[in-house]
Parts: sequence; C-alpha cells; structure tokens
Amino acid sequence: MEHPAEERRERHPDGKRRMRSKSHTRKSRSRRTGVADYTTPAFIRRLELTTESYYFDAYQFKSASGSRRPKWIMLDPVFRAIANLRHRGWVEELIRFADARPKHDYSDADQDTQLRSELLEWTISSIRSESSNPSNPDDEKVLAQAFVDAVKRGNLNRLNDLIALCKLYETKMIQRPRERQSDVKSWHYYAGMAALRFLKQGVVPTKKQVKKQTPVECALAEFPMNVPIVDWVNQIDNKINQMQELLPSERNWSRIFNDLDLSELPESFTH
Repeated sequence: MEHPAEERRERHPDGKRRMRSKSHTRKSRSRRTGVADYTTPAFIRRLELTTESYYFDAYQFKSASGSRRPKWIMLDPVFRAIANLRHRGWVEELIRFADARPKHDYSDADQDTQLRSELLEWTISSIRSESSNPSNPDDEKVLAQAFVDAVKRGNLNRLNDLIALCKLYETKMIQRPRERQSDVKSWHYYAGMAALRFLKQGVVPTKKQVKKQTPVECALAEFPMNVPIVDWVNQIDNKINQMQELLPSERNWSRIFNDLDLSELPESFTH
C-alpha cells in the first residue's frame, strides 16, 4: 500500500495527476552509492534506539536504592521487554478500536481532510501488518526471570524498580498523567517513528513523506483510547490537524534529520 502523501501529485495543465512508477523508487535507492542502507536491520535497530532516546528521559527514573539509570535505559533488557510487551498490547487495543469505529465517507470532504484520512488508514494498515508478526518469546522470559529472581532473593528494591520501569513506560507512552500532557513535543521521536514506519516495510521514504507522517504518529501516540467510539474518527482527525499546526520549522527539520542520521533521505521524488 503506497503512502498517500506521495499519491498527491502536482497536476499537468490538462488536470491529470502525475503518478510515480514503482521502478523510480528502486532507481532512487540504487543511485545512493556510499550511503548507509536505511532498510538494513542494523540501521533500523540503531534508529529505534536513537528515536527512543529522545523520548525517554532516563534521568527522571530513580531506582529504589537511590541510584540513577544510565541515559540509554532502552538498552536495559528488562526495560526493553517491558516496552515490547506493552507496545504490543497497545497495538492490539488500537486495532480493536479502529475496527469498531464507524466508517466515514470523505468523498465530499476537502483535500486536506481526505489526505489526513488516507494517512490514518495507511498507518493503521501498517500497524496491523506489524501486529501480524509473532511476538518475541524472549521478552516474556526476561521479564518473568527478573521478577522470579527478585522474589527468590527477597529483593524488594528490585521489585519496586521493575514496577517503576513499567510506570515509566506507561506514563510516557500510553497513559500520560495530566501534568505530562503539556510536555514539549519530542519531534525527534515522532519523526523517527514516521521514518521507521516506512523503513520496516523496506521503503526508503522522502523527507516530505516523513514530515507528512509525523503528525499522524504524534496524534495516535497521544490520543486517548477512552473516548466514545462514535467520536473517534472526528477526534483523531482533529488531533492530526492540530499536530500539523505545531510541526517544527524547516530549520529545525534539518537538525532533526541530521540528529537521526536521516539527512541522506531524498527531499522528494523528482520527475
């Protein structure tokens, strides 16, 4: 399924859209000799860690013994297991929510509303595809072993740490408390997630596509699941529109792409 941001083509004087062939994408990628292959598992893994590092402020986590966690808390095997398992639960919940929502006809809507709807549908389709992959059984083993070891040793500090790690992920990613809802947007994180949405499908996106996808990732991540199902479609559309108004400036976008090691992405497809 092609990303809708690139289906919106400039029009010829005769009014017809100029659509891109799939072969062009392959040519663009093959011409980038000497540039890291963004679709390799190694780069995707590195981008995942870098992206998460911009979202999780590890120094706000203090263990029960009083020590601080290292900055790269995402490398902690137990935290990774918690993050993977909870993310999968969130994905399953989102898909159930999306499947239950009423269908809307956007044929008479303005172009911006239609594009937001297409972006949302593409994203949900991508998330659904992600959920079809089997979960990593090692995540459950790592987490179970950590709890069992702490219980066997009577290590209450470690048990409290495990709960605190669960709370760190939950309050940052799933159910942010009221005092966190006004936090400054981590556009590095949402842009990284937008890029990963493509790269995990084996597609190298353009910077334009990443910019279009970023507010959708932000809206879904911050959207509460407890709204009435009948209101979900309109509210999520309003949320995406709101996030579009808050996107970074072009200067900040350049820094974001550099920081995420995505500066070699093409600006847009050329004709």
